[in-house]
Amino acid sequence: MPARRTVFAVVLVVFALAVGGAAVLFWNFTQPVEESYTHEYEYRASVTPNATLTNATLYLPVPAEANGTRVGAAVVDPRSVPNASVTRDATLSYALVDTPAGPMLAVDAARIPAKTRTAPDPTPLPTSDGPASDGPTTTADPAPAPGNHSVTDPYTVTVTLRTNHPIDTRSPVGDEPVLVPRRNAVEVSCDDPGAGDATCRNVESAVYADYDAPANASVEVFVSLTGSNWWFAGGWTGNEYHQYGSVDLTGSQDGWASMNVTERVGFGTYR
Repeated sequence: MPARRTVFAVVLVVFALAVGGAAVLFWNFTQPVEESYTHEYEYRASVTPNATLTNATLYLPVPAEANGTRVGAAVVDPRSVPNASVTRDATLSYALVDTPAGPMLAVDAARIPAKTRTAPDPTPLPTSDGPASDGPTTTADPAPAPGNHSVTDPYTVTVTLRTNHPIDTRSPVGDEPVLVPRRNAVEVSCDDPGAGDATCRNVESAVYADYDAPANASVEVFVSLTGSNWWFAGGWTGNEYHQYGSVDLTGSQDGWASMNVTERVGFGTYR
């Protein structure tokens, strides 16, 4: 009997050590890796006309902060802002302009043609003669040859700006870059079922457009901004704030148009 108790005690000790060791390993694995932390802003703006615009000038919302707009400066002169990566369409001219609503990104060109190309339609699946049965096997009809359709590509600007400090993704307004113009922010329910404790708002913004175009021409203007923190802790995780908005313009333009911006802050994982 004493021998059995001794063996049982040894087994318990070994089991406890194994469980404890596994717990320690799991805890270590799920701790944030300091070297993995990244903090960055990403701004995207696009203009998509389906016909040629002439003598075109557009003012687009741009991320601004208390001391200016680093993102806007990076678009105008990519070498002027450290840690900025910029992709922009070389056929357009860019500048920062001051407006009563704040700084905006000016896009100019004597002519902005539609970027139209032909793309193949998706290949449809072959069709059969009917549902499967115990009778003779039927041969599926061959898939019809795919056709083509027209695709219009955007003129796009993308800026990725890395920083060495954590970004305030819960309350970015006042501390972080946000899209301006910015007016009348109204809190709304978040459409994303996985939003968790995030806060969502509808915000009024605006674009300025001045160009000549056919009466039936349409132009989509889109802007977005994301500020994010990412790190590795047993897998990649992080948090972000995100703003995006678009407006469709028809025919020639000479003035301001309102744009609704959707804003989501405090989304993701927080330590």
